[in-house]
Amino acid sequence: MKPNITKWKADPVAFIHDVLVNPETGKAFELFPIQERFLRELFSLTPDGRLKYPEAIYGCPKKSGKTTTAAMAMLYAVVVLGGRFAEGIVLANDEAQATDRIFTAIARIVEASPMLRDSAKITAGRIEFRSTGSTIAAISSDFASAAGSNRPGNWGARHCSLMHALAELHSGTRRAYNFIRNGYKIWSMSRIFMTDNAFVRTSARIQ
Repeated sequence: MKPNITKWKADPVAFIHDVLVNPETGKAFELFPIQERFLRELFSLTPDGRLKYPEAIYGCPKKSGKTTTAAMAMLYAVVVLGGRFAEGIVLANDEAQATDRIFTAIARIVEASPMLRDSAKITAGRIEFRSTGSTIAAISSDFASAAGSNRPGNWGARHCSLMHALAELHSGTRRAYNFIRNGYKIWSMSRIFMTDNAFVRTSARIQ
């Protein structure tokens, strides 16, 4: 299958169906209707072509596909929307959690998906797409290294961090969340994606 960027930019679900392979089955992902609705809403655009929402929350019970949804969203943002030198960051309570959850899911999907794996270099905590120079990296909530992410003042708006994924939002990640949230005012392409075991608890924490 040839890449169809125009089609994929118009619909993230089409990208997931056409490109991403479920590493557990070796087949295309079968999404729940709520996942399709959320992903389409998450990546809806304003009339001037910007992402509509600076923040998004996907809350559901355990074992409901939150990690996989976050992984698919990250890949779509970086591969389809990001262009050259896009940057995605997976942020969690500690480095092991960041690597073991969302980042591991992303790496496994890339390895299982022929249209992605040949152009991807996967190392511990980092994926680089050689054709575009785009990257996805896992960092802990000791996020000092995130302060060095590509900002407009250093690299230009096209090279800003495109998306940030938080595996959980609790006391361990609150400081990191506030840093990233406030940074959105500076990093013009930043995205924040949070998952938690309960939407109500997460909502209360970010108010």
